[in-house]
Amino acid sequence: MQQIIKTSGPVKLIEYKRYHPTYRYDDLEDDPEQIRLAIRQHCLEEQSYLCAYCCRAIGVKDRDCMNEHIQPRQKYPQYSLDMNNIIASCTTKGCCDDAKDNDEIAITPLSERCENELKFNLSGTIKAITPDAQQTVQVLKLGDSLQQNQKLVDMRKQAIASFLFTQNIEPNDPIDIEDDELLKLLIEELKDAPHGKLTPFAPVIINALKTWVEGNKV
Repeated sequence: MQQIIKTSGPVKLIEYKRYHPTYRYDDLEDDPEQIRLAIRQHCLEEQSYLCAYCCRAIGVKDRDCMNEHIQPRQKYPQYSLDMNNIIASCTTKGCCDDAKDNDEIAITPLSERCENELKFNLSGTIKAITPDAQQTVQVLKLGDSLQQNQKLVDMRKQAIASFLFTQNIEPNDPIDIEDDELLKLLIEELKDAPHGKLTPFAPVIINALKTWVEGNKV
């Protein structure tokens, strides 16, 4: 996950809510003003075109993402048009929104806990270090093992390995004090979002780099 900083929302939604204060997300079924699309585009820009849960690239092709309600709108209809409850999720089968369905998660992408309590390994697996993190990983099927979500684990592993290769970093080499400065430079590079788009899995790579360096310090 990456922590998402929410903003007020698209103008179309703000205007819609002004004239229809009691309406819910399901009232947008016909949606002639394309408010759902405006919400999705706004979320994509907030998230730098990465899935809020798995951090793969989204908004690249038709139907690769959707408006996801952190608190399920079936259970909490009063929050169904609240931008603080809407993020963009990938539409991948078996994980993220598809796995979550109407369940709730203990740690959301709006909390800094998502970057502190979820740790990534160079192998592409994710380690949940608190019970809340474990619950979140299980619900979203984020790949704490190959058995849970091998495809996602392999994608993360490849993304991490490719970045290390481009930086001429060998994971088996010893780490010294200079690596702290190198890490800071690499993280700044990964945070760069040309045209508003982050590198796919950039938050995962940043997390894995930090975890790797911390785990190898002597």
